[in-house]
Amino acid sequence: MKNANLLDQFFLNDPKIVGEFVKAASLKKTDRVLEIGAGTGILTRELAKKAGKIVALEIDKTFKNELSKMPGNVEVIFINALVYLNKPAKFNKIVGSLPSSVVEPFFQKLTKLHFNLGVFIVPLKFVKKLLTDPSLSFYLNAKLISKVGKGSFIPIPKTNWALIKVTLQEFLKDNNNLSFINQYLIEHPEAKLKNALMEAVVKVKKKQGQKITKNEARIIVSQFKLPGSTLEEKVILQDLFLLSKKLQIFFKQKPPKKIRGV
Repeated sequence: MKNANLLDQFFLNDPKIVGEFVKAASLKKTDRVLEIGAGTGILTRELAKKAGKIVALEIDKTFKNELSKMPGNVEVIFINALVYLNKPAKFNKIVGSLPSSVVEPFFQKLTKLHFNLGVFIVPLKFVKKLLTDPSLSFYLNAKLISKVGKGSFIPIPKTNWALIKVTLQEFLKDNNNLSFINQYLIEHPEAKLKNALMEAVVKVKKKQGQKITKNEARIIVSQFKLPGSTLEEKVILQDLFLLSKKLQIFFKQKPPKKIRGV
C-alpha cells in the first residue's frame, strides 16, 4: 500500500464501520451492486455475502492479488470508475468508500444514473455540499448515517469522513417526462422559468409524438402561475417539487382535441 496516497486513497480498516455500511445497503440476493474502489476487498467480501452479484471497480492494479481471491459472485474490473460510468451498466445499488479526489465528479455523474440505493463513505465536509448544492440536492436525497473517524482508515487521512445513504429524488423515479423537464430547468438556470418550462413542454410533447406550438405551450404553463424570475434568483427546490406534482398530473391526462383559447 505504499502508493496509496498517489491515488488519494484511504482504505477502510474498521470492522464496525464495514458492518454499518453493509447494514445500510439493505442487500438481498436479487441485488446487483456496483462497488466503486474495491481496494483491498475488505468491504467487497462482506457485500458479497448478502448480494446476488457484485461488480467491483478498482483503478489500482497493485491490489490484483488480493482481489483475485474474491467469492464467485464478485466480478473485479480494473478501470477508472468515472470512465466505466460513461457506458450503460446494469445495477440497482451502487456503493463505495470513495477517494476524495473523485467524490465531486463522481456525484455529478450519479445525478444522471438510475439506481435504487447508494451507500458511500465520503469526506465529512462534502456532506454539507451534497445537502445544499442545488446541482446535487435537486437530483439526490442524501442522509447522514454516521461520522467515520480518521482512525478507521489506513493510511490515516487528515480529516473525518462520513457514511451516507443516497437515493434519487422521487420525481426522477416516477416519470421520465418529469425527469427531462426538471433536468432541463436546472441546466438552464439563467433563463426565465416560464420560458424554460415552455421549451421543455414542447420538447416532451414532441417525444410523445404530439406537436404543439409555443403559444399552446404558453397557455399550458400559464396554468401553474409561476413567478417571472430566473431559477437562480428566486425559485427554490420546493417550488420545483410542487411543480413536478402538477406536471405529473398533466402528463397523465389524455391530450385535449383542442386547447381552449388557441
